[in-house]
Amino acid sequence: MDVGLKFVLPLGFKEDEFIRVSFIKILNNTLNHNCLSPGGETDAKTYVELVDFLIDHIDVTLSLCDICPATEVDEFSNSLINIFDSKGKCLMLVKAAVTKEIEKAETPLESLRRNCVATKILSIYAHLKGNSYLQVSLGPFLREIIANPDKYVFEANPDKIPPGQTIESNFRKFDSSTKKLVSALQSTYQDVPAVLREVCYTIASSAGAKFLNSKNSSVTAVSSFFILRFICPALVSPESEGLLKTAPNKEVRRTLLLLAKMIQNMANGSSSFVKLPTDKLHSANYTPDSDAVIQFLRNISTLAEENTDDNISVDSGTGSQVEQSNVEFIHKFLYHHWEDINHKMVMDQRLKGLGLGVKYIKRPTSDEDDDARTRQKFISLIRNLGRPTSLKPAPPASVVIDNTTNIQSSYRLLEFLRRNSHRDMGPIIDRRIISQGMDKDGKPIIIFTLRNYNKDEVDTELVLCRWFQVASKVWKDRFSIFFDVTSYTSENVIPNSIRTMFNAMVPEDMVKNCDGVYFCNVNTEYLPFLKALIKLHYSGIFLNPMRYRYDFVTSEDIANRFNISTLNLDPKTTQVINDVRIVFNNVYRYNPSRKDMRLVTFRLGNEYLQIKYQEPFNYVKSSPGFCNDIFHLKEIANIYKSNTNGHPDEFTIELSKPEGYKIILHCSKGYEIVRAILNAKTRLPKESINGTTSLSSVETSFAPLVNIAFSGLCSSSAEIQQESYNLMSSIQKRFDLNLGVVLRGGKGLRLPANVFGRVKKFSTAIALSKPEFTLDMLQNIFTAFKSTSIDRRQGILVYAIPWIKNLSKYVLADNSKESVAATYDIIRKLLDISIAGDRDYMFVLQSIWPVILEDEKLVPMVIDEIISLLMDNGIYSGPQMDDIISILTSMPSPTVCGLIVNRVTSMILDENDYIGISLAKHPKFKEFVILISVLSAITFENPVVVERYFTELGLVIILFLHTGSYPFRKSLYNLMVNVLHSFLYSGWADEVALLSTNPSASSASLASTCEIYGNLSSVVQALIYYEDKEEEQDMRELPESSSSEFVF
Repeated sequence: MDVGLKFVLPLGFKEDEFIRVSFIKILNNTLNHNCLSPGGETDAKTYVELVDFLIDHIDVTLSLCDICPATEVDEFSNSLINIFDSKGKCLMLVKAAVTKEIEKAETPLESLRRNCVATKILSIYAHLKGNSYLQVSLGPFLREIIANPDKYVFEANPDKIPPGQTIESNFRKFDSSTKKLVSALQSTYQDVPAVLREVCYTIASSAGAKFLNSKNSSVTAVSSFFILRFICPALVSPESEGLLKTAPNKEVRRTLLLLAKMIQNMANGSSSFVKLPTDKLHSANYTPDSDAVIQFLRNISTLAEENTDDNISVDSGTGSQVEQSNVEFIHKFLYHHWEDINHKMVMDQRLKGLGLGVKYIKRPTSDEDDDARTRQKFISLIRNLGRPTSLKPAPPASVVIDNTTNIQSSYRLLEFLRRNSHRDMGPIIDRRIISQGMDKDGKPIIIFTLRNYNKDEVDTELVLCRWFQVASKVWKDRFSIFFDVTSYTSENVIPNSIRTMFNAMVPEDMVKNCDGVYFCNVNTEYLPFLKALIKLHYSGIFLNPMRYRYDFVTSEDIANRFNISTLNLDPKTTQVINDVRIVFNNVYRYNPSRKDMRLVTFRLGNEYLQIKYQEPFNYVKSSPGFCNDIFHLKEIANIYKSNTNGHPDEFTIELSKPEGYKIILHCSKGYEIVRAILNAKTRLPKESINGTTSLSSVETSFAPLVNIAFSGLCSSSAEIQQESYNLMSSIQKRFDLNLGVVLRGGKGLRLPANVFGRVKKFSTAIALSKPEFTLDMLQNIFTAFKSTSIDRRQGILVYAIPWIKNLSKYVLADNSKESVAATYDIIRKLLDISIAGDRDYMFVLQSIWPVILEDEKLVPMVIDEIISLLMDNGIYSGPQMDDIISILTSMPSPTVCGLIVNRVTSMILDENDYIGISLAKHPKFKEFVILISVLSAITFENPVVVERYFTELGLVIILFLHTGSYPFRKSLYNLMVNVLHSFLYSGWADEVALLSTNPSASSASLASTCEIYGNLSSVVQALIYYEDKEEEQDMRELPESSSSEFVF
């Protein structure tokens, strides 16, 4: 067991008896010997020690910065910032890094100009702490530029000046823009955050001390940070900093780019413009106000009086928890580069011993000893960390090419692979950009997952190297290529230069043995790139559509072509393929730019929605393809009724990413689609905060361990039962559980075949003593249920009951969004179990649902889920609907009836847009059909419910008289009969009879009785009406609605 303990715990539920027994024995031994797994708390503690060491020994941290390769600078810098910021030491790191970087510069102009860890840390820190300043200083300036383009937007190149404008007018606008920008900076220098001023002060002090003979060395160094790496990026790309909601147009962006160049030039003290033609024409009468910019830089390099003490830090940090992914990256970094790190530390130690660069002048011995102890401590720490658990061995980048392969391409390929042979392929393999699978016939397939490729995050040459590495294993035989385009975005574009390089190195075997190409889930964003790619292939040999078969598949039909389990797709793609709950046909998507309407199929799952176009694209003859746009539900920002093309059933789905992206649809089932999306969004699984992964240990895995033991006790295997009993005994000792009896495990124990009652007793004791584990236990119970044989599953449900009783009090207690979503998820899973098979249905109906329906907080959630289940699956009648509705009748309380009645009346009264139309045409009429059926079932022989809600039930019946089709009218008829039938059992029936014979009779409830009598009369009249109708004609011939139906 290791840091990923939770990833191996599922072995405790394995169907394979040998694996399951072996793993339970391992767990039992671990608990018995009171030792944590090497990757449990031990790793957690070692990671804490690593974080503390890096912060306490800043010299070592800076040495790591020095040996960091260019390809890892971004991730390494971000990891350090997160680690130091979590301890409130981020400013200390930045000051130390920039001081050392300035010491390395040979001239003032070289200060902070390199692209290295120090400058990257500086940029990240500035954006982390200085965004509010950008809003104050540049925000108004940018908005004014955009609002008044005629006054500020200019062109400096005479050849590009638009017709109707002159060089003179553009120069005036240039002058106004420059002065406006300088003024914006000058007037806000006091708003610069104190931490950034301290950084500027450190830079100025370090540069001044380093370059004593340079007049403006301090200002130059500060400008390299504040202007070049902070102000200029915000000017060039204001939308990325949140200064503008949308990107500026081309003309404004060019103006901002020229201003960025100008302000940087002025900060360097130049008296001329940035070598642009406009300035050459006016050099005699124009001098930029460089002094103002230089003074601004001097102002922000001065500390406020309260911050002049070097021992006082103005940066308290966020105090947030260190993200494990960042510590894990540092761990892998140390593992990969240990030789360089060790060499660097040894050399630094020797150089320090020289003292001020004079040979053989030793530093004090105590300092040498401190350095030696630090280095030894670091070595010990690295040894304790060991090999990163997430690290996969990088396979050698070797490709076997036989003599028959084209000599020229072989030479280029071998040279390319030789050049990259020393590099670590681990990051590329971990991202699953290139992988290998097989089709139904066992033929190998090379899979390229475009979603996992990003040219800004990975080395594209290394990706290409990985491609040939995988291809070399299969190209001697027939194979295919599979491009997984699922959820493709513009960030996943492959550069044309790489395609050219690839085509130049393709060996002849690959050309000869490739069977064809597959594209999966091509979306509308990928279409232009696909068209260009196919056009490029038409002009070459490899993958030329004239020679190779092209196939385009989507989530809908991929299972017909491939075995998904052997295809070895990325898990996210597999999740998309399997994530379909509801399918809506005859949906139309409107494109505002084209002003056209396309027929689509709308597929909705638990996390994704998919829009598949029914009109094919024909980029390859005889191989039509269909676009399939896929969106995650968390990207949906808003859904609202719209009217862009005049269709009454139109609605718009607005996404948050990309910002402002709109999906305009219309369909006769628009209401059902919107309702299904909103329901699915509320049930999205809870994601880990900030994407962090918690360290797992035995102590934090209590619920999975107990479920492994309980489910094992419920097994039909005597050996699994025995080992599970021993495990339960160890759990009791480890966690000091009071089970009412002390369990003593041992070899040779023989348990009875059915120990369900004993397991329930243990479960009840734990649920009472450790209710805080309710949610974890229930989530793991469903895992245990799925992995248990069908004939033993009731045992799992038996020990779930005590935890279900805790659901409202200990899961739904704070009523937070997460707890509500988790409760809905549990109810939904119980519904799935209820309708999955007859064997479990009766037990859940009689033993579990009554427990849930006893809790008034859970009743409305159960009703929501049942209605959603019926509507999402289009179940409005028949035995399946009756079985599902019977869940509510397992505990037909007044609460259930009241919620249903209120739901019906509120749905009618709240829909103001539908006043004046018949209820049969109401957008929620199908839900009315379900609710009336529920009321009919609940009111059977239930005088308590009918007596309490008689008036409301009468109102519902009257509202829906003569409405809808025959099945609905029959359901309403059944409701009326059941209401009257139950009424006869109530005590009020006698009061009504008394009132009819003696109107002057006195009664404490006379007023309410009169009201009841009036409603009862209406109901009876309605009942007589239906009986008469049955005699006059067959009710099956009744029209959908009659002229006398209720109009709201």
